[in-house]
Amino acid sequence: MLNPISPGNVAQAGAVLAVAMKAKSQKLKQVAYPSSFSAALGITEPAVFGVTLPLVRPFIMSMIGGGVGGFLASILHLKATGMALTGIPGMLLYLNNQLPLYILVNLVAFSVAFVLTYTIGFREVEKK
Repeated sequence: MLNPISPGNVAQAGAVLAVAMKAKSQKLKQVAYPSSFSAALGITEPAVFGVTLPLVRPFIMSMIGGGVGGFLASILHLKATGMALTGIPGMLLYLNNQLPLYILVNLVAFSVAFVLTYTIGFREVEKK
């Protein structure tokens, strides 16, 4: 059972962490840091609807990161033993000797989304 959802969630965490680190607005930082942590645990709604989707470009960068991670998972034939867990708790589904591959796929997805968002995917608009 292929689980392509997990790299997408972890990519959201990477994009939102990049926004949190680069943002100048304290309000955005207060939303982004906890949203990044919850996305790493598999709960992406605060990250998507509170940070990346309103800013658009970080959302696109997270989709690219999740796509790269999902593509890598498909190349490595990463198969879960069940469904419904993503992110860090999803490691429980890969205790079938594929845990290192699962961690690698998620690190790649996180890193791609983080680097793309930090370098080209986030431009904070100054409000006057």
